[in-house]
Amino acid sequence: MLNFPLAEIDVIRALGFRPQIIGVVHRNGKVLFLYNKEYDLWMFAQGGIDNGETIEQGFWRELKEELGEGFVENLHQDLKLILKDESVFPSQTQGSRNITTDDGKEIFMKGKFYFAIAVESGIDEIDISKTEFNDYKWASFDEAQEILATIYQTGKRRILSSIVEKIKEMGLIG
Repeated sequence: MLNFPLAEIDVIRALGFRPQIIGVVHRNGKVLFLYNKEYDLWMFAQGGIDNGETIEQGFWRELKEELGEGFVENLHQDLKLILKDESVFPSQTQGSRNITTDDGKEIFMKGKFYFAIAVESGIDEIDISKTEFNDYKWASFDEAQEILATIYQTGKRRILSSIVEKIKEMGLIG
């Protein structure tokens, strides 16, 4: 269980950051990368934590939405918080939308705050047609480094690189 109080998640919102989870799915020394053709981008499953939702609730909801319930049913229940990080948007895109605190106050959004959570998969295969993605790849550390080099968004590349380094240190990827 991830112990991070709802009130602290709401403080992140009040500071102008949208809380997000990043699902770092691993299996047999490899990590799951997902490809989104629309953005020509390899990434991890991720999405926002809704108001009144814990990190754990947001994690399971987002992974079911993005990877399909059948795949998520085969994930182990042991979640590991491996990284917390923030990304501030360039000034011209800050405030492109507002976020709302749990009590309904609208806040000028200046970036995102990420909770990267690792989980082990019990299976290798994903029915990609049941996901929001176009392709997937289980990557070793070296393969992950090659994928990271293709990410054109500097903030996303920095955060995903930090995640890959951390899971390497933890022995989750070889």
